Amino acid sequence: MGTVDKAFLKAGQGPGLQIWRIEKMKVILQEPKTYGEFYTGDSYILLHTKKNIKSEKLEWNIHFWLGNDTSQDEMGVAAYKTVELDDYLGGAPVQHREVQDHESKLFLSYFTKGIRYLTGGVDSGFRQVQRGKFEKRLFQIKGKKNVRVKQVECSCSSLNQGDVFLLDCGLTLHLWNGSQSSTFERMKGHQVAKNIRDEERGGKAEIRIIDIRWNSDIKFFADLGSKTDIAESSTAGDDHEFEKKLISEIKLYSVSDASGKMEITEKSRKPFQQTDLDSNDCFILDAGPSGIFVWVGRKCTNEEKKSAWKYATDFLEIKGYPNWTAITRIVERGETPVFKQYFTSWIDYNDQKGLGNVYNIGNIAEIKEQEAIDYCKLHERKQSVEENDFIDNVQTKIWKIENGGVRLLQNCPFTVLSSNFCYIIIATFSINMKKHTHAYYWQGTRSSTDDKTASAIYTKRLCEETENGTIGQIRIEQGKEPDTFMKILDGKLVITMNEDSPDKDQQMYHIRGTNTRNTKAIEVEFGSKSLNSYDVFLVISKAVLYIWIGEISIGTEIHAAMTLATYLSPESCINNIHEGEETDAFWDVLGGKDLYAQSTRNKIKELNDQNLVRLFSCSNTTGMFKVTEIANFTQQDLLEDDVMLLDAFDKIFVWVGRGANRLERQKALETALNYLTSDPFGRTEDNTKLFQIKQGYEPSTFTSHFHGWDHNCWRSGIYKKENINLDTKTEEITTVQEELEKLDQNYSHEQLLQKRLPEGVDSTCKEKYLTDDEFLRIFGISKVMYASKPKWKQLELKKRVGLF
Repeated sequence: MGTVDKAFLKAGQGPGLQIWRIEKMKVILQEPKTYGEFYTGDSYILLHTKKNIKSEKLEWNIHFWLGNDTSQDEMGVAAYKTVELDDYLGGAPVQHREVQDHESKLFLSYFTKGIRYLTGGVDSGFRQVQRGKFEKRLFQIKGKKNVRVKQVECSCSSLNQGDVFLLDCGLTLHLWNGSQSSTFERMKGHQVAKNIRDEERGGKAEIRIIDIRWNSDIKFFADLGSKTDIAESSTAGDDHEFEKKLISEIKLYSVSDASGKMEITEKSRKPFQQTDLDSNDCFILDAGPSGIFVWVGRKCTNEEKKSAWKYATDFLEIKGYPNWTAITRIVERGETPVFKQYFTSWIDYNDQKGLGNVYNIGNIAEIKEQEAIDYCKLHERKQSVEENDFIDNVQTKIWKIENGGVRLLQNCPFTVLSSNFCYIIIATFSINMKKHTHAYYWQGTRSSTDDKTASAIYTKRLCEETENGTIGQIRIEQGKEPDTFMKILDGKLVITMNEDSPDKDQQMYHIRGTNTRNTKAIEVEFGSKSLNSYDVFLVISKAVLYIWIGEISIGTEIHAAMTLATYLSPESCINNIHEGEETDAFWDVLGGKDLYAQSTRNKIKELNDQNLVRLFSCSNTTGMFKVTEIANFTQQDLLEDDVMLLDAFDKIFVWVGRGANRLERQKALETALNYLTSDPFGRTEDNTKLFQIKQGYEPSTFTSHFHGWDHNCWRSGIYKKENINLDTKTEEITTVQEELEKLDQNYSHEQLLQKRLPEGVDSTCKEKYLTDDEFLRIFGISKVMYASKPKWKQLELKKRVGLF
């Protein structure tokens, strides 16, 4: 292994993130509080360590990050030291080269609050900071799922209407929202401003939000120091323009010194096979702008390892690729899913024995040129593996976020949380006689952005106060509670709709789980339409208490309902009612009998026991249409800009979000039909119904598969309050086959202006039925340009031409 820099001596010994900066040609470990901040004049090395759940072995990813203004010498040291760290860890890590503004998704995922670019670096020197004096700074907030915060020149010329900018004047923080910026960018901008206020200014800075007056706010432009015309959003540039324009042929090269000198040879045979790779050599897979991969065989020489990396970097210049093209170094038997997808078939090491590290892409079907969805792969069902660790000696403390602070709650037999708030749960427990402490910050689906941010801040502070900051901090979104968390609470989690004290006259709880420790109760809208045959419901009305037992429910759910009923109303008489045996008094309490999701104890019972209800996301936001399974799904997984496919076995639903584009919808409908046609369980169009439903018009047979469905989840005015029957013909619920027939239709502007629209036209997106030429004539811009506009601007344009 040889000598290693002393800065690396404790590297990668346990799960977590470690970051080093190259300072005066030396490797210096950074403090955790600076993680996410990168000086553009420097180079960094990041090591992310995680434990493989199945093998219990540590796995590593090493990234060396290069700022746009870093020196060639620092770049060289970062690359060299990355190899040194890799050798120290036995050559097992995956190596990644990261360039400012073009970081990989994996790199960005380490920083939940986004990353911030700061100007300068070690070589440029640092000015001494004087108390009470602040340097004026302007930050650009850009990005969607993974936000970047980049320091730019403090000038009006840096602004553009498509992004959000934060002007930091010390005790005043101006949050400037471009007129064409997205809702997500605005939300992230507010979060960044609050982080600076709370963590850098001790909560004393004022945040000014500039929205409507983006072009005329006097104080903002005075503090900025200039006022000129502000550029359109198009000037911000498109990071993916290069990839879209350039078509590159993927090539595989072997790198060998077997002849006595280093040789590079192109492998001409295509498609590539796993057997093309030789353990005695190194290989370079050139995927063009999508990335360059260096594959290191287990038996290759050290000289081959070093040369393979050098040739990969040389490819950037030889091929004319931009310097930010991703370069990833991987070792034999540690291949990543992205690398394996370029080979027609791949057998993981020890696959036939069922042991070792297994890497798989998951149930993702990706459509590229001349490539079809692998429906056999989509039909593969993952077997859930339940953790058998025995947890005991549990002690918990729970704090509630309220009014910008935290309040310690009293211990109760049940953990009662409200979806309107955020909570911090610090739990101490034992697994196999070993003590553990976890800090969870649980965020309700209806909680405010301020509370969510505060929950993360206060979790960190509480950990520092109680355990010197060594506790693992885990964020939980409502509905995504992990197994360990549920075991800590011992199956006694109650989630209310409003306050966290369930003392209202009328309450109704949906109880679902597969064992005594993962069962939870979620409050739902009071009424019979919330019932479904799959689960158990607890109904409380004044002094009357019912446990309604669905025909396909299981015993653990009944037991959980009995325990909760005794806790909530210890003096009440408990009435057990089985589905189909309801009394008139029961229906009267619920306000009458309404339609609800009913099933019978037949083949569907057997299938439901196997957890066969599945949800898939159907989206083309990345530039290609993808179908991805979502495990442990909740209502919050139904994204307004996407189309989803719910496989309920005897019914398949295509759920259309109100912001989904027409191509997504068409591809999803085709996918649903092909998915059914290729079904290995004998399902056909004769015995399985295919429905398209629109957001806000979900029937109970759809909502019953989501634990604790919230009818008020969507913004006001979207959700249709009355229950919906699948047998009733509406424009919101149709069959997939009918919708596919309609999608190819185009209509004139005159036809779409009529009150009585042509059959099948979606009244919420009339503009999509215009031909490209007529769209350009009516709107004055192309469909592509229209799609790039924010939602409020699209709405304004539709109103102008009468299509709203």
